[in-house]
Amino acid sequence: MSKSYACAICTKSVGPKERRKLKTDGNKQLIKYLRKHMLLTDEVTEKDVVHNSCRLKYTAESAAARLSASPKKNPQHEPSDKKSPFQLNIQSAGFSHTICPICNRKGARSEGFVTIPGEAIMQLFINKNILLKKKSRCCNTHMSGGKFTPETLSADIQGKIRSTKYMEPEQISSLINSLRQSATQRQKSCIDFDDHPQ
Repeated sequence: MSKSYACAICTKSVGPKERRKLKTDGNKQLIKYLRKHMLLTDEVTEKDVVHNSCRLKYTAESAAARLSASPKKNPQHEPSDKKSPFQLNIQSAGFSHTICPICNRKGARSEGFVTIPGEAIMQLFINKNILLKKKSRCCNTHMSGGKFTPETLSADIQGKIRSTKYMEPEQISSLINSLRQSATQRQKSCIDFDDHPQ
């Protein structure tokens, strides 16, 4: 006949599957808790056991006590670690790698499609007020020397155009920097005939 073990907390008989030794390194906080709440008065020996369910009750109570002791954070006043995208009222296109955003032609990725460079994306945005998605692909006939051809810029965009665009803060910053670079390049290329030496 096997020896009967009583739980040190509830004093009920503990079966072998529910039995957990009380004197282990992981139970130091449990023993401290039991002494504090006067559930355990004697010295803990190697033979003392607890029900697994009694041990889990302690774990749940101690976790709840830790949560109530920690200062509460107000999510409205805390700065968010993740940067959420902003919705901008900018027309956007170029959502598929297999459909040209300019002429709406469908084709395979390798079938005469090229990735639109950032300079061409900015060129289309300045001329048509349509922002293409980064790394969009279009027919190679619309491009010449890394920029859109004049015919492409003068024609209407046939692809699907959305009226709003969600952008991350980094994307907005990149867009502003690109616009600034484009403006400074145009300013340098202009010749001022009014400011001549006297």
